[in-house]
Amino acid sequence: METDAALTLEQGADDHAASLSSATSVEERIVWDDGNLVCSYPSEAAYAKLLELAERFDAQVQGDDGEYYLTPNDYPRQVSVN
Repeated sequence: METDAALTLEQGADDHAASLSSATSVEERIVWDDGNLVCSYPSEAAYAKLLELAERFDAQVQGDDGEYYLTPNDYPRQVSVN
């Protein structure tokens, strides 16, 4: 992760974390601990980065309810009901 230009390791943090820079001005944190990567409510860019990291480490992206996300098309888009 140290060589990933989109990730900035956070120095001095109590946990192991990196900030994800994306095209938006919003910075997101990816935290890793005990073999897990965690990103709460990931944007589409963070979701894509999680998929990339999972492929790199032969891992899987899993949601809070145990569901697996395998491709960019699996990104959970919210549907508004009017």
